Amino acid sequence: MKKTIILSIITFLLGMGGFSGYKVIKDNQLRLVERVIDGDTLVIEDDVRVRFLGINAPDRGECYYEESKIFTQELLENINIKLEKDITGKDKYDRLLRYIIIPSEDKEGDNLLVNDYLIRQGYAMTYSISPNVRYRDLFSSAQEEAKKENRGLWKDCDYKTDNTSLREQDTGPEDPNCN
Repeated sequence: MKKTIILSIITFLLGMGGFSGYKVIKDNQLRLVERVIDGDTLVIEDDVRVRFLGINAPDRGECYYEESKIFTQELLENINIKLEKDITGKDKYDRLLRYIIIPSEDKEGDNLLVNDYLIRQGYAMTYSISPNVRYRDLFSSAQEEAKKENRGLWKDCDYKTDNTSLREQDTGPEDPNCN
């Protein structure tokens, strides 16, 4: 009897979640990009805001803001993307934190990791914060490439970064006698 009551309560609560406006965003499903807010934030269907993980694009008033926003708009608006979660689901502004993927139209082709692409082309900088560091080393090498090739904001702006702090540090063994 108690088991039936508990199951009924759980079923009721789960059902109410659907009526209360709670929406579950499942990753790996195609999502339509409705609009781009700036170089590292977009809005998908149902007015859900998504902040790109691992990158930071120039903000309004900063060097290369317009170029970054326009490039991201041309790349993403009105296309279907996949979202990939790392550890943290949302930020303090209630935006989803995700890696953005444009699936390849060719089954044997490569998907495009947009976060990496924006860094590599010089429209954003790497900005990995623990615990969301799945692609930190990839993004760090992408930034080094963009800087070396003098692409985008690295050509036109005076941004300074210390990429060494973005990589995992090998501190060695705690015991000096350890091999």
